[in-house]
Amino acid sequence: MTRKDTAVKAYRQFLCGLMFSFLEVAPLANAGESVPPVQEAEKPVNIFVNVGVKTGTWNPALIANLGYDPIYKETLDDSLKQAWQQIKESEALFYARCHNIFSDSDWGCRVYSEDAAGNPRYDWSRVDKVLDTFLNAGVRPIIECDFMPDALAEGEIVRNYSGGAINLPKDYERWKELVRELVTHCEKRYGRDEVRRWYFEPWNEPDVKLYWIGGGSPTKYEDIVRFFRLYDYFAAGAKEADPLVRIGGPALGGCNIDYNFAKYFLIHCVRGDNFVTGKKEGSPIDFISWHAYGDLNYILDVNERYRRIIEDEAPSLSKCERHLTEWGQELGKGDNWPRTQNHYEAAFTCALLREVLDKGNGKLDLMLRWGGLTGAYFQGWRSLFTRVGDRTVPVAIFNLYRLLGKMSPNRVQLTINVDDRSAGAFAASDSLNAVQVLLWRFDEKNHESLGPERKFTVNVRGFQERIRALEAWEYRIDGENCDGWSEWTRLGKPRPASAEQARAIYEKAILSVAGERRRVPVRQGRVIVPVGLRGNSVCLLVLGREGNGRKERAAQPMPSAPSLPTTLLP
Repeated sequence: MTRKDTAVKAYRQFLCGLMFSFLEVAPLANAGESVPPVQEAEKPVNIFVNVGVKTGTWNPALIANLGYDPIYKETLDDSLKQAWQQIKESEALFYARCHNIFSDSDWGCRVYSEDAAGNPRYDWSRVDKVLDTFLNAGVRPIIECDFMPDALAEGEIVRNYSGGAINLPKDYERWKELVRELVTHCEKRYGRDEVRRWYFEPWNEPDVKLYWIGGGSPTKYEDIVRFFRLYDYFAAGAKEADPLVRIGGPALGGCNIDYNFAKYFLIHCVRGDNFVTGKKEGSPIDFISWHAYGDLNYILDVNERYRRIIEDEAPSLSKCERHLTEWGQELGKGDNWPRTQNHYEAAFTCALLREVLDKGNGKLDLMLRWGGLTGAYFQGWRSLFTRVGDRTVPVAIFNLYRLLGKMSPNRVQLTINVDDRSAGAFAASDSLNAVQVLLWRFDEKNHESLGPERKFTVNVRGFQERIRALEAWEYRIDGENCDGWSEWTRLGKPRPASAEQARAIYEKAILSVAGERRRVPVRQGRVIVPVGLRGNSVCLLVLGREGNGRKERAAQPMPSAPSLPTTLLP
């Protein structure tokens, strides 16, 4: 085949001169030959990137956040030191959210009691240890003001699984004072400017019986009104401490959702009778939060239903931040359980991210995956790490968060020839001599990620024309790379694992470059790179250099924790 023939075939296949004669193209079918049908998931994926056209900003804080329970024990246990050290070194996470800060159980921080005369007493020592640990690791808190301290609980105490009291307060003024004292203490310890970058919620899932004495599906209207009262006094206490501290809610549950609760709450914030002032002036709110658990369609539907409620019922709140403060795919059963621990979870997260970035799903400003900080041998509650022998092994989702931090803070123009969710991509660049392109394959019906590789072709233009070559490398999260679960499975799922097995699993799980770094030619400011992806896998293609999606954090560094704990649990 002559060079001319090759050029003609390339033109026919890729159109408009976007592909060039130096690209190796598979021969087209001869005239008259029938081309066998190709499954949609097997069709080649063509991606076109223009580094010179900015389309928006990229901040990994949108999604690289952590939620778990309990706040004290799960944060300060000595066995978690390796996990927090990896979080610190990676700079991969931004916010953490936990239950039980006000609880008096072993899970909570035991902040409130009363003396013999009934006067309030505050003890912030446990809170300080938790927040010091967060900040030392580069993570800021989303503080849920739950559950009710025993001394402040109304009536007979009702406890949930954590030992926390899910009662209403017996004295709303003291509830307000508790919130005010918390914010005031935090600002004295960490600085007002720092605490203004945190978020505060009044409670967790007040529509769920497990978390709120008046919860239920559907929740009775009189119980919803009781939550309004709790929220109004919470908001008043927080804003008395600092009018600019960020507060919000209602953080409703993610299954069997009572959307009327959300509607009534937002209407109350706009124009309801305020229980503190007695005026029909609503209540302050800076962000609106909710939860969603299920398959991808369910999570997206929940986000859209909240968007419609905000826009239809409380349009004056449209400028409030929107937070999905708990999300998670179904945990699965039996053989499906590992899907939250391996590369499938990374691909699922990318598919969710695309819907938010490209299609504006829910118009979200922050998403937080709920689970656990650690598990053991790839079991656990959507954990970020798993313990294998004496090793703390990062799971695939943590590696994805690290990849997202390697992208530049500017998104650039990208088009893709796939309209469904089977493949996706987005690109970022902050100069005309480098770009990072995140690619993925996703099949929600193929948890085991079976099948052949799918061919991707990444076409990038807009580089400076003086550039003749760029260094290229890839990070991958799949069954062969950066996925400790796959290595544990290949070794026969040993439990316990030997020291040698634990080391092998850990080394396979650590984020590292896949294959060799290489030089790719740049011709007239354009580059073409072929990539093959296995099922439910993620690849970050880097051309030139990595970005720094953590730029905002670098510009406003974490405060130094006043007294980091040298020991953890007492």
